[in-house]
Amino acid sequence: EHEFRLAAETFSEFVDQRPIKELTRADAEAFVIAMMQSPDRRVVPADLKRASLRELVQWADENEAKRVSRATVKKAIGACNAVFAYGLEHDQF
Repeated sequence: EHEFRLAAETFSEFVDQRPIKELTRADAEAFVIAMMQSPDRRVVPADLKRASLRELVQWADENEAKRVSRATVKKAIGACNAVFAYGLEHDQF
């Protein structure tokens, strides 16, 4: 449950909390790219633990930090897909 919530919150923040009906394939693709460029959370300094995905990617670029694994990205995407599927199934959007 925590992973689902974290992935959904990260996506929501990434798309500036726009309503789902306004989102595009380009938004989803940009999110996936940002996730692939994000740093492994274990190397992120404590003062950046609550930073946005964009801020984390920028920090990772500037510090040549270790990036998240493909498995982590796949889990986040899967969690977002599950949240969207549930919302569509229950007319939440």
